[in-house]
Amino acid sequence: MAHSLALLGLLVLFAAACGGGQAEPELPGLFSPPYTAPDGWVRDGLGRAVLLRGPNLANCQKFPDPDTGRFVASWLSEEDFCALASWGMNSIRFIMTWETIEPQPGQIDSGYLEELAAAAELAERCGILVILDMHQDLYARRFGGDGAPDWAVISDGLEFTPQPQWYLNYAQPAVQHALDNFFTNRDGILDHFAAAWAAVVERLRDAPNVVGYDLLNEPFPGSLAYELTRADQEYLQPFYEKLLESIGDIGPGQVFFFEPSAVRTNVYGDAFPSALEPFSRAQGRTALAPHLYDAVTTVTMIYDDNIERLGRTAAAMNAEAERLGVPLWVGEFSVWDGAVENGQAFLRDQLKVFDRVLAGWSFWNYDHNPADLNSPLNSPWMLEELVLAQPTAVSGEPLEIVHEQEGLTLHYLEAEIAAPTDILAPGSAPDVQVFPQREVEILPGPAPDTWRVVIWPEQDGAEVLVTVR
Repeated sequence: MAHSLALLGLLVLFAAACGGGQAEPELPGLFSPPYTAPDGWVRDGLGRAVLLRGPNLANCQKFPDPDTGRFVASWLSEEDFCALASWGMNSIRFIMTWETIEPQPGQIDSGYLEELAAAAELAERCGILVILDMHQDLYARRFGGDGAPDWAVISDGLEFTPQPQWYLNYAQPAVQHALDNFFTNRDGILDHFAAAWAAVVERLRDAPNVVGYDLLNEPFPGSLAYELTRADQEYLQPFYEKLLESIGDIGPGQVFFFEPSAVRTNVYGDAFPSALEPFSRAQGRTALAPHLYDAVTTVTMIYDDNIERLGRTAAAMNAEAERLGVPLWVGEFSVWDGAVENGQAFLRDQLKVFDRVLAGWSFWNYDHNPADLNSPLNSPWMLEELVLAQPTAVSGEPLEIVHEQEGLTLHYLEAEIAAPTDILAPGSAPDVQVFPQREVEILPGPAPDTWRVVIWPEQDGAEVLVTVR
């Protein structure tokens, strides 16, 4: 932050001033709530399309920290969020679990909510937007996963036999039975889940950089895993409707991210359209948040350079978002350093297909654990692919985003609003070209070695082409 203050006066202007005599528009801050999703884009309070791109933080937060026993990583600091900004990223998907919010029935851990708020404040200082994610894998720690408190596990005494691959445990009757009971609100456990979410939203709704909430990670439909249409209709649709009824009015300036069945995305990849329908509550404030884990690469641990397959999956997800009239944000995708053959090309191609469909994304994951094969902190070649200039807020409608070795190309349809297009550029001061000419400012970014590229709009409906090198 000292870097930003020291260079506050730096201003580089490119091309054509606006008409004489007009008052100069005021440069907005890094955050402009409220956040909505009215037209297929997440938009800020100034009407700009917000493109959310960053990592998940962090895998370790599924479980108690070994040093503190708490569920927020003990290593987390402002420097971590500023590091993300220095990579060109503007957001995080922050991992939390139901068991730490409501450790006992009806008992909300207010201390944990304060830890969430403190983490959001650290992110705010570095220009990072936050999506809070209610995480689960295998429903609960009792089954070798994470998520629900033990008191909310209702498996009726069915035997659980751990499997060698963690995801195979979803086929265990005890796990499926517990999930069935969750979605059908056995003994009111779903009411508790909704109340836990309400407590989170109540505490974080005024944070200017909390853009929204990912309602449930990778929902697995229990015994309906092989009846996906029925699972969507009987489990997921009423589940999301219930949550939005409980919390949709609490955070009126934030977006609710909903995930399709994990079976659709993690197993089949392009098993769309789903049977989900637009929700009756929180209209104009929901976004589709699927995950992309290419099944062929995950099973073989070899990437076969098949970007067409990845592209079909991304296109199917985008078509689903368009069918529902909501933005697309890919909440997880990844690669494993040292475990996937041709892994760098796999990561690069995933980023390319997300650009093709203009999707936001959240990479799995940022973690200090030196044994974490998914963390770019342990992989120079991951950082080589992930450190990119990114458009963060576009004054109008994005039409094309292309990342190549030499830099970023952004093509958008301009809207005549009193707020600029913002691009976050890592590294040295960038070379920026805009056609047609616009007033451009290159300012110090929210973290050391970052730059904020500001492009002021002039003509409603004009097509603007920007290159950042």
